[in-house]
Amino acid sequence: MTSLRTLGVRCVLFLAIVLFLCGVVSAQKDTGSIAGTVKDTSGALVVGAKVTVSDVDRGLTLTTTTSEVGEYVVGPLRVGNYTVTVEQTGFKKAVSVPVALDVQQRGS
Repeated sequence: MTSLRTLGVRCVLFLAIVLFLCGVVSAQKDTGSIAGTVKDTSGALVVGAKVTVSDVDRGLTLTTTTSEVGEYVVGPLRVGNYTVTVEQTGFKKAVSVPVALDVQQRGS
């Protein structure tokens, strides 16, 4: 009787782990990210610039700032079309054309 109970507990635990891992795997499948480096016209890095990534299809926006080396990463993002807007005091605002982001892709 004890061995059947132990076997039942192990089966339930195994199923719980499998279901959890299926959720983790599916969450990783349908997202991507957009990353880049912001430079001025002379090629100098732009630190602390405001970067806004807008989902053209759903109307959602995410905002970040560039790092001390002018880099940014925004994600995870759902598959779709995105525009990237970069703003910094003393510079003209830059807006990208829509970028198509596919599964597990890292756009720039």
